[in-house]
Amino acid sequence: MKQIGFLQKVGILALTAAAAHAAVVQVNDDWIKAGESKTMTKNNIYVLTDMVFVDSGAVLTIEPGTVIKGMPGATALVVAPRGKIMAEGTAAQPIIFTAMGDNPLDSNEQWDKDNYNASQLWGGVILLGRATVNTTTGYKNIEGIPTSETRGIFGGGQNPDDNDNSGVLRYVSIRFGGYVIGVNNEINGVTLGGVGRGTTIEFVEVYCNSDDGFEWFGGTVNARYLVAAFCGDDAFDWDDGYRGRGQFWFSVQSRLGEAGSQYGDKAGEHDGGDNYGATPYAIPIISNATFFGHGANGLLHFRENTGGKYFNSYFRNFESGIIIEKLEAANVEDCIKRMAVGELFIKNSVFWDVGLGSGKNLWYKEGNVCIAQTPQIRDSLVVWNNTISNDSIASFDPYPKPGWRRNRVISGFQVKEPGIDPRPTKWGNLAFQTPYTEPADADSSGFIKTTYFKGAFSPYEQLWLRGWTALDHYGYVERLDTVFLHDPGKPVDVRQVAGIRAPEEAPRINLTANRSAATFTLASAAAVSIRLYSANGRLARTLFTGVKPAGMHEVPLDASGLPKGTYFCRFEAGQRSVTVRLSIFQ
Repeated sequence: MKQIGFLQKVGILALTAAAAHAAVVQVNDDWIKAGESKTMTKNNIYVLTDMVFVDSGAVLTIEPGTVIKGMPGATALVVAPRGKIMAEGTAAQPIIFTAMGDNPLDSNEQWDKDNYNASQLWGGVILLGRATVNTTTGYKNIEGIPTSETRGIFGGGQNPDDNDNSGVLRYVSIRFGGYVIGVNNEINGVTLGGVGRGTTIEFVEVYCNSDDGFEWFGGTVNARYLVAAFCGDDAFDWDDGYRGRGQFWFSVQSRLGEAGSQYGDKAGEHDGGDNYGATPYAIPIISNATFFGHGANGLLHFRENTGGKYFNSYFRNFESGIIIEKLEAANVEDCIKRMAVGELFIKNSVFWDVGLGSGKNLWYKEGNVCIAQTPQIRDSLVVWNNTISNDSIASFDPYPKPGWRRNRVISGFQVKEPGIDPRPTKWGNLAFQTPYTEPADADSSGFIKTTYFKGAFSPYEQLWLRGWTALDHYGYVERLDTVFLHDPGKPVDVRQVAGIRAPEEAPRINLTANRSAATFTLASAAAVSIRLYSANGRLARTLFTGVKPAGMHEVPLDASGLPKGTYFCRFEAGQRSVTVRLSIFQ
């Protein structure tokens, strides 16, 4: 883990370097006052020097492409109840909260390589509102802020507003945070206390935070397209009667020293509240989650009488699976009771590589660590149409690496290993022809969309991680988008064609003249080349070179005259590439 003293020095140098490109604006707690409206613009770099509160009645607007840095320590941006943040970035111009040494818009390659897995370098982002919290008073002090600070109290008391609006977080990336204030008192990447459903949260990433990625304390806010990458504690955590809706949630965790500064704990730690009988119960609805573990952490842990409903999701590579708390005392509310009355379940989801040793990929086996902790949980998982299946996705690495650490040699030819691409590659348990409507039917709010796939990613669309996330910036994400070989003129359908996104497979392709084509999608204009290499690494043929604009393209391929056999096909677009194995037959 990086030392704060070192980062203080780096921060001073970073401010000096940044000043050559943009004005540096230091922001303290007096910068925006109650009732004021202020705007952070992308031509400046903003530095949080302490906890900065957007007080009651104040509105903070942040332009797309703006960078906000936190000084080392418990620096944070806190939106107090009745305050509002309007942080509306775009995929091309995300809003980035980061550490002092990081210059995401003027890449410092050496800093990236030295610090890509750092954490605790500053605090995080906290939103507080006036929606329902299931404490006795309806109020609570948010963790990470001293209890003496009254602006850290959230909730609506006896008159909550579940439609409360704290503003917008859209295309926002929050990096390298989680400063430790004391024992069991760290700042999450995004903390949401009593936030109402009038707030918009979508396309938000937390990257390398030392505590949780996202944590909800009560409230009703909905959230979609969330990323929790390499967090030191849990990816997604809820408590105090949270009752929102979520869709398209993605988490990836890895071992210490590989891609995160700490071991991640659980993908989901879900609590009901401080008082087991407190109402309303926490019963959020989550659809289309993709959670990847590092093989030594837990998947989902339900505690303290929480409910919760997961639909249509994909869980992979966890040591322990589903743990649902049961209390020994009679006549007490607990999570097993929430499950018994249909307020806690996982439905229509796929599990793989969950469990330990001989218990891996088993629902339950006495004396083993399996997907289910008990026979009762096993029975629930089976009844609710879950499956254990090794469905193919485009690219999975249990210990993912940034782009510059993914080079390797195959038969004397230097290639890059595939990055993260969790989209399904073929029609099966993860992608199907008819829409899956269950969560949409179960969710009367209309927030959850109907999909044709399980997990957070569509096999038929571009990867929504690209362009705005730290995962993409550091090269974890495979940059060349969908690539298929198929017969020209026929519809491109991942359920029917041989997908070149699956490097572990060797599709049999007849690359004769006028018989095949490559279809690929580019996020931005790039010089494109497609080359075939023989199994010993020699260039066999250049199939295409040229510049292509952003969008989907189809290029005919002619490999006539080449001997049949195994080849490596290398697609390059700009500085990114994907190399896959395929067979040619005549």
